Amino acid sequence: MEKYGLKNPSENKTKKCKKYLRVYTTIPKEYKIGISVVDETIFIDFTHKEYLDLIFDKKWDGVVIEIVTSDQFGCDEKNHDADLKGFLMPPVFRKQMLENKIDRENGFVSIRYGELPKNFKSLDTEFNLLTIQNKYWCNYHHFINLEDNLWELLPMGLFKDTIERSTILKKYEEVVKKIRFTIPFEKNKIEFNQEDIKPIYDSLKLTDFNIQKIRIRAYSSIEGDEQRNKELQNGRASSIIEALQEYQTPEIQSEISISEAWNAFRRDIKGTKYEYLMKLSKDQVKIEVGKKYISKDLESYFKKHRRAEIELSLQKRFEYEEENQESLKILFNQKVKDRNLEEVLFLQQIILDKIEKNQLPEQFIDSLEVPKISIFGSLYNNFAIFGFSADESKEELKEQISVFKALSDQFPGNAKIKYNLTALKLKLWKYGESETNEADLQHSIRELKKLGFEQSLITRLQINYYNLLSYYLFKRQEFTKKDRVINEVFRSYKKLELNDTQIFIIAKYFASYSNYELANSVLENRIFESDVDSELIFYYLNLNINQLNRKHIQNVWMKALELDSERVCNLFLAIPKGGMSFQLSDRNFLDMIYCENCNN
Repeated sequence: MEKYGLKNPSENKTKKCKKYLRVYTTIPKEYKIGISVVDETIFIDFTHKEYLDLIFDKKWDGVVIEIVTSDQFGCDEKNHDADLKGFLMPPVFRKQMLENKIDRENGFVSIRYGELPKNFKSLDTEFNLLTIQNKYWCNYHHFINLEDNLWELLPMGLFKDTIERSTILKKYEEVVKKIRFTIPFEKNKIEFNQEDIKPIYDSLKLTDFNIQKIRIRAYSSIEGDEQRNKELQNGRASSIIEALQEYQTPEIQSEISISEAWNAFRRDIKGTKYEYLMKLSKDQVKIEVGKKYISKDLESYFKKHRRAEIELSLQKRFEYEEENQESLKILFNQKVKDRNLEEVLFLQQIILDKIEKNQLPEQFIDSLEVPKISIFGSLYNNFAIFGFSADESKEELKEQISVFKALSDQFPGNAKIKYNLTALKLKLWKYGESETNEADLQHSIRELKKLGFEQSLITRLQINYYNLLSYYLFKRQEFTKKDRVINEVFRSYKKLELNDTQIFIIAKYFASYSNYELANSVLENRIFESDVDSELIFYYLNLNINQLNRKHIQNVWMKALELDSERVCNLFLAIPKGGMSFQLSDRNFLDMIYCENCNN
């Protein structure tokens, strides 16, 4: 590469790029670089000003942007060289970089590199970056679009004290639960009768609950026409929903995903005489398994693959449904006089539910007679929560904190009120260190421990406290302290039972600080389960896009195709169009994935 007088150090890289390699291996992993295009102007963005001074401190140190287009990465012969793939823009060296420097918020800095050439459209292009040291190009960086989110916290909610008759319900949850089960189907069968599902319905005791939402993953075996298989999958899902809907009046929300069971098929034939099928394309496999003697031989596997995986979200059915307003008020006030807290909390739950469904006016609360004594602190806690909107703006949080500070003064020994006050303070801390402080939050968490509050909820508070603290340490460039805090999050999260959404939050947190192995460790505890949320699967692929030799990674790609082939194909879109990068198809295994499944 002799264009613009730049030179490839090739085997002399250790000598010619000595300074760059030394600096690059010692700077904190939090120092990052990116490229953005604003109004057809290209900028190079640095997370820290110090990066400029460390890397680009000599006259002939600089950067070069390479522009590549999606038509260079088709399934036919690749239209680019092995080393450099696209159009090189003129280099920008130290003097011009400093002249074009723009200081941003949070210590970020951008370099105005130049205008996007008119023959390129920003949505159809991607940019690679060459780092130049003394006119030698010492690093070639291919950017990949990876999602992270430093600010996302584990759900804390506000603690409601709810009672199911005479039993305290599981803390931190409403009167809800989730159950999962699998239903097998016969070959080419769509219909699902009420008689078929009633034993399942009765065994799950659904008469005590309404089904709020049903989530179905419907699978067909891989043999046969793909369009016919989609009809089977959709039909099976619809028949289950219709059968369950017969048992209740409220409409069931539904979420359906469909797929041929390719991942299960590959897993089952491994180690058998049919393992050779794994090396064939999908179309070729369908031809093979269409042969009568093979189809008959594989039926024992196909039978297991025709199934639907069901997840039901359930809500407890309330009693007292027939009570009118006046009798409900009298009953509530009488239970208050009797100081029957369990019954009062249960009735309060019904009242708030009816108000939310517009079956009672909101003013109904004012007619209830609750003395301000310690035994009824939970009632005031619940009424306060009910009055809040879902808005978590700075102003709304300050108002909510004010309400709970007053309640905390009225009921100083009520741990639930203190928990809610602490959770609100943590949420407000997102808006800046001036809104609250580390010492206050640490004190609040310690107070909850002294009051014997539920440990799992305290652990959530602690993790969210560490999440925000690590960001402020990062901003202050206290990287050693920040790393200790991140390790505390890793130790703490294992103590919790997290759903897939929450596991996703934890994984993104670690990835945000370039702790990819910690993020992988979190995900790998879950992604190989059959009912895993697809978000975890796709995020795992994102994290390991440069680790195609990682154990089981190719199986995860196949599972992703089975779950959502369209989404897999979208990963190969240009970064400006929301993809990870169309340059992924330049890698052998991913080229096979793309060309076999996405090259329409």
